[in-house]
Amino acid sequence: MKPCSKKPPIGLIPERIWKTQRFEDVTAAIQRYLDAGFVVPDEWLDEYSRLKKELRLE
Repeated sequence: MKPCSKKPPIGLIPERIWKTQRFEDVTAAIQRYLDAGFVVPDEWLDEYSRLKKELRLE
C-alpha cells in the first residue's frame, strides 16, 4: 500500500487558542466601552469572568 501523498485538510484551531483570543477581544471591547464612558453590557462581563476562570487567569 502506498503512503498517502495528499495533504490533510485544515483542521481546527485548538480550543485554548481561540478562547485566549476571545478573552483578549472581550477585554479590549470592555476597555473601549469604559474609555468612551459607556456602560459595559452584563453579557460581556459574564463572558469575561467565565473565560478568565476557564483559562485559569485568576
